[in-house]
Amino acid sequence: MNQLINSEKYLKEDFNKALETLRAGNIILFPTDLEWAYGCDATNTAAVDKLFEVGNGLLNTKTTLLIDQPGKLQSFLHEVPEMAWDLIELSEQPLTIYFSGIKNLATQLMGENKQTGFRITADKFSMDLCLRFRNPILTLAPVSERKKSYKSFSEINEKLKELADYVVEYGQNKSITEKKHAQILLEKGNKFKLLD
Repeated sequence: MNQLINSEKYLKEDFNKALETLRAGNIILFPTDLEWAYGCDATNTAAVDKLFEVGNGLLNTKTTLLIDQPGKLQSFLHEVPEMAWDLIELSEQPLTIYFSGIKNLATQLMGENKQTGFRITADKFSMDLCLRFRNPILTLAPVSERKKSYKSFSEINEKLKELADYVVEYGQNKSITEKKHAQILLEKGNKFKLLD
């Protein structure tokens, strides 16, 4: 599994405000291990609606659920394919695995034909946020006109920042290192497909 990154200290007040915003069913803008993204409580139907409303005005977006440890998958999947544990353990780069058979999440994320992506974040701030928050954080990453996600806070325009209820201070003075990102669709019977 990929090593912890961006392990510099963050302000407790900043962290607590982000946590309170999520608990209130609102949206944060924060750095993850891959990019800057909006985030909300993936178990809160109203919060997910709010996040999707934000995303509706953005032409290019992608959604992923962040968790802090593999064991949490069992709380949100009816069945975790055996191969998932090996993929997570052996991955040396950020890995998003798409599963079906989702449970205990907002209704918009569940359904017979729905596939939802989970990633165990390796960023210190977002990992601690997932740990303290306990629920998965649904993220939506806006991209620039060049179809690139935002690695640096300074590149994000003010209109995008204003869409969040709270903008995290941590990471605003650093760029997120570009990393290879693997995306895999994993189905029952350990059937898998590499995604672009």
